[in-house]
Amino acid sequence: MTKSQEIKVKLEEGATPKELIKYGYKPGLVYKVNRQVKDNTMDCKALSSNQQQADITIENSSLESEPEVIALKKAIRVAELKKKLTEINAPLEIELRMQTLEEKVVALEVGIDQLFDSIIDIQTILNNPPMSEIYHEHQCSCGQKGIWAIKAQCPKCGRDYLYKNSL
Repeated sequence: MTKSQEIKVKLEEGATPKELIKYGYKPGLVYKVNRQVKDNTMDCKALSSNQQQADITIENSSLESEPEVIALKKAIRVAELKKKLTEINAPLEIELRMQTLEEKVVALEVGIDQLFDSIIDIQTILNNPPMSEIYHEHQCSCGQKGIWAIKAQCPKCGRDYLYKNSL
């Protein structure tokens, strides 16, 4: 048996590379064989994993024809499609909401313009009361003098004048 084979057997039995170096084996040879053992072990594990996956696939292929499995697959596909539709429709919903908000903003602007016009009308009325121009001194042709407030007709002569309101 060669030294490489001896190291390989001892590594497979569970010895560590440091222990083998302590027993007098050359470090380079120990590490080289250790890598080969690890690579071989990894390949075996990969083959075992692949075999397990193949077994599962064979089991799954026999289950795929079951009505329950078919129904579950359909339900999963429907859920996936609904999710995609929701993702696609989200921008459309946002666009519709934006359009509604824009319409409300336009309506508010119109309302604000009307309110502004009403405020101007109120300011005009407050600055120029409707009766402000009727108070003035007046003398009727019949000789009556005073401050007049209301348009009236002189009972003596029949002429129009502002009703006398003396202060």
